Amino acid sequence: SSDLSLIQNGIGSTFLTNLKIGDEITFMGPSGFLRIKEPLAENLHFFASGTGIAPFMPMFYKLADTNFFGNIKLYFGVRNIEDLFYFEELKKLKSTMKS
Repeated sequence: SSDLSLIQNGIGSTFLTNLKIGDEITFMGPSGFLRIKEPLAENLHFFASGTGIAPFMPMFYKLADTNFFGNIKLYFGVRNIEDLFYFEELKKLKSTMKS
């Protein structure tokens, strides 16, 4: 069994499954800059899916470290419960912040 997630007719899945050993590819890594704009709003909403939550984690830690007293909502979509990243870290972080 494989941990590889293939989407039938998906652009990425089709491209990757058609690669042969030794094929050379060119790709571009992450580009961009994600940050929270200040002054901070009283209500912050974050939307992420899968590993797309990773850039938000440092923001959440900074909000906790600076004692942010607003409301934070995280909308985190995944296909399967097994794809839920950072669950324990988010629970622990939430417990350190105001409810």
